[in-house]
Amino acid sequence: MSNTNPSHVSTKIGPVQTSGTVRNIVRGATAVGLILLSLFSGFKMIKNHYDEKKASRKDNADNGNENGKENDPPPPLASETLEETLNKPHRPVAKFIGGLITQGEQVILFSPTNQGKSIISMQMAIEIASGNPSKIVAKDEPHAAQRVIVYDSEQSDYDIRNRYGKFDGFPQELERVPNCTFKDAFELIKDIEQRTKDMMNEDLTIVLDNPTNMVPMFTSEPARLFHEGLKKLQYEFIKKGHLLTIIIVGHTTKIDPYRVPDTKFIFGSLNLCNFANCVLALWPTRFGEDQKMLFPLKARNFKKDGKAIVIRMVDEPYLHFEYEQSALPEDVIPLRPKRTGKEEDPDDDSSDSNHNKEVTEEDVERMKQLQQEGKSYREIGEELGVSKKTVSLYIRGIQVPKKKVEQQ
Repeated sequence: MSNTNPSHVSTKIGPVQTSGTVRNIVRGATAVGLILLSLFSGFKMIKNHYDEKKASRKDNADNGNENGKENDPPPPLASETLEETLNKPHRPVAKFIGGLITQGEQVILFSPTNQGKSIISMQMAIEIASGNPSKIVAKDEPHAAQRVIVYDSEQSDYDIRNRYGKFDGFPQELERVPNCTFKDAFELIKDIEQRTKDMMNEDLTIVLDNPTNMVPMFTSEPARLFHEGLKKLQYEFIKKGHLLTIIIVGHTTKIDPYRVPDTKFIFGSLNLCNFANCVLALWPTRFGEDQKMLFPLKARNFKKDGKAIVIRMVDEPYLHFEYEQSALPEDVIPLRPKRTGKEEDPDDDSSDSNHNKEVTEEDVERMKQLQQEGKSYREIGEELGVSKKTVSLYIRGIQVPKKKVEQQ
């Protein structure tokens, strides 16, 4: 009979199990030890890295490095006396169009529709690129020719052939970018930056005709950012020792052509005029369709004499304007037609052609909103279908909506 003593079986099998268990324990302990060692080494490395960063930050802070602490303010900008400014090396700055435009400026040229703003802006581009004296003013001096880029969203290729096809002496320094459309103002700025990045070793003029056609919804905030982008680009040219001149062509809101032009007529004027060094208005005159008035409304680098330049449109050798005379703008603007019968003078505050229109509380709120946006009483009245006198009465609280009167 076979021996089934459990102790024997245990004795027989026991030594084998004990030997395997020991080996497993040793292996497990070794693995745990290695893991703990790895964790300890990793922790030590992280701690050493943190200590080094902390020491580096402390050293930077002790050395006055502005990156030593995240909240440290940047060092103040360097200052200088006026005498130091005047004694700094400088280069001569050219004057264009008889001094109306100074090299390196941002210029706004605006007009009502169909007055020739694209024609005169292209003429300025041609004259600046060629270096020849301008025909827009009575007297001008030649200057060094320079490269000019015209972003043209107004004139088609047909317009160009029709207006300039008879002449073959245009300067090679003049380039035209046709069919300008961009999804937003930032895309336009990026295009200008890319196009000019290799041109900063020379003076340059850019004509933008006109941004409100190039970019959809060119409202106040995009306009502000757009002009800031142009300023930064001009500064990049200055750092390279050259100047970037920018001429921006714009249009007016619905205005009274029988009044002397004002900067408030510019579309988006609250932003455009703040950035511009020079603002020029191209206006109709009482002398016929072929004569216009060029009137400086803002100038930082030349003295205004209060007079306008009367220019005549000429089609030879290409379509352009030529100087006729200098006169006060009130002696040049179109004469208001005389009233006949029941016609009323829109400037006569004693009459209100819309006195029968009922003004609601919503209308008054809209009036105040438009006023905050910079609209004039006349512009507000045109939008709401009432006279400027009515707008004035309601905005100033002299007159209140009928509903409020009844409640009182």
